Amino acid sequence: MDKPTILYVDDDQFNITLFEFNFKNEFEILNATSGSEALQLIQNHDEIAAIVSDVRMPEMDGIEFITKVKESKNNLPCFLLTGYGGAQEVVDAIDQNLIVGYFSKPFDKENIITTLKSTIND
Repeated sequence: MDKPTILYVDDDQFNITLFEFNFKNEFEILNATSGSEALQLIQNHDEIAAIVSDVRMPEMDGIEFITKVKESKNNLPCFLLTGYGGAQEVVDAIDQNLIVGYFSKPFDKENIITTLKSTIND
């Protein structure tokens, strides 16, 4: 069985490397260092099953990026990864149905695997 493809968006290359290392056995990982790069990847990769995006990024933050994703791919499950826990912007994104949920930094590997798999398989 093919592994589901996850798009991970983060402006910090170390975080991208860490995410790939932790999840490459469970998922195919595509990564982008900006929202605009990620939007291009989404156009060229129909196999993306879910998105995990950092919240705080220059140019386009994670919430703005996911808002743009939802304009064309409304059914694509999106998650935020944040070091700021239940920050109001994250709560608002959940209330607006922009994201399925969020993961806190430092992340809990097993929680992310379980959550992504159950969301993708729904």
